[in-house]
Amino acid sequence: MKSTVVPIRCEGLDLEEILASFGATRTTFPVKPPFVKQVSKRVDFQPPVDKVAKKLTARNGRHINPAGRLTLVKSVLTSRAVYFISSLRVPKSTLKEIDTKRKRFLRAGSEAFGAKCKVNWPRSTVDLGGLGVLHLGKFARGLRLRWLWREWNGGRSLEIGSENPCNKKDRLLFAAATSISIGNGKKISFWHSGWLQGQRPCDFAPRLYAISKNKKRSLEGAVQNKNWLKDIDFRHRNFSAGHFLEYVQLWRASAILRLSTNGPQALDMANLGAAEMQIFQLVGNPKSHLDVRYWDNAGQCPLCRRAPESGIHLFAECRFTGRIWKELSSWTATQGLEPRNWRPSGNSHHWWTSTDAVPSTSKKGLRSLIILVCWEIWMERNNRIFNRSESPNGVVLQKIKDEAHLRVTAGAKGLATLCRLN
Repeated sequence: MKSTVVPIRCEGLDLEEILASFGATRTTFPVKPPFVKQVSKRVDFQPPVDKVAKKLTARNGRHINPAGRLTLVKSVLTSRAVYFISSLRVPKSTLKEIDTKRKRFLRAGSEAFGAKCKVNWPRSTVDLGGLGVLHLGKFARGLRLRWLWREWNGGRSLEIGSENPCNKKDRLLFAAATSISIGNGKKISFWHSGWLQGQRPCDFAPRLYAISKNKKRSLEGAVQNKNWLKDIDFRHRNFSAGHFLEYVQLWRASAILRLSTNGPQALDMANLGAAEMQIFQLVGNPKSHLDVRYWDNAGQCPLCRRAPESGIHLFAECRFTGRIWKELSSWTATQGLEPRNWRPSGNSHHWWTSTDAVPSTSKKGLRSLIILVCWEIWMERNNRIFNRSESPNGVVLQKIKDEAHLRVTAGAKGLATLCRLN
């Protein structure tokens, strides 16, 4: 039999005698359902589509103006699918079918076929400042991420025996959108939480993760007595130099980790917005970014090979870059681009702010030129490191001028005024 008996408040009763003739298995809570339906076929996702279709009657469409239909789409039709998309991984075809019904009703008032949309449908969503209609794909992902948040905070999962609806992309987004404050490490997963400089060890060392025998250890349990090392199958038949490199990098990262015996751990939502001057924050200190990942790096500027590499040195202090700025100062007749006229700057952001404020014939054109120069310098730096290819100052300067000509041809009026290109 597939039946199960779960005793509740049966103290003082002889359950062996009572259940002797009942051929069922005795167990305790929590109980896994004997049949957990795996929703995977398209027919399993037909109910939300049918619920939306029931609301789209011809009578409603004929007697409701466009503003009313918009309200109906946002408040009623969208809510029909919320229950399903919050607990199930709905395929894109089902979301597309619901979107088709929503936009036909919004534009034509019925399910009539044909091109009825006056605006591209994605432009009608909230994130692009449109009509306020929710993007079902993004909205579904946001709802699924709540299950990961509930798991972290000790909340209930969906159902005993059912798996989390979040896929790999959802977990990557959750790791990127959150920051972890390490305390005692009891709630933090060693492999699946982004405690390593915002990275998950399973992404940082994927080959090592594949041969780990215990992938569910907490950070506290893994660091204690170096248990994560004992989980690695060093005798695996596919063990290679790549596995060993990841092992060394992960060992270095975990060796400097110190857990607090009584400190709490917290998960905070990070700001995903694009920060101002993001390019200069990214390359503010390239060497430090390489050191964090334990990658080999020379530590010196690849352009001049005389000073440690940093953002301010690469764009402003390097003698290779200084010659380029000097030539561009003469080419644009802008004395503010001459390096000797610059004020001392402690970082890239301060240098950008002061350089952007120099007098010029076109402020917009000056900003475009500065970004263009920084881009070409960064590309030359990467070519020297990764491609073993070096270009002299004159070649880099000519690339900047050629790119400026192309941008002026494409309609960059500010750059044309600054560089006197017509």
